[in-house]
Amino acid sequence: MSKKFGLEVNVENIKVMTTSSECNIFINNEKVEQVNTFKYLGALITDDAECTKDIRARLGIGLGTTKSLKKIIIDTKVRLQLPHSRSAPRAQSTD
Repeated sequence: MSKKFGLEVNVENIKVMTTSSECNIFINNEKVEQVNTFKYLGALITDDAECTKDIRARLGIGLGTTKSLKKIIIDTKVRLQLPHSRSAPRAQSTD
């Protein structure tokens, strides 16, 4: 049906993952690659249904972000002034 409209499937861009045994799926006589993990909507999905790898990946991203902000966080010329009201805190320079 897709060929009728000029559409073709690129087997190189298709991956398959199962939670049990190995599978052999062919499209246009080409075997589809089987993978153990893949990213879906930002979450790391694994064939063993564990979330440990996803949590470690997210912690790594957070650590990288924290390290990139380290200079700003440790800057001694900026202090955080907490107002008495419930509004958001404001940063002020001590100069």
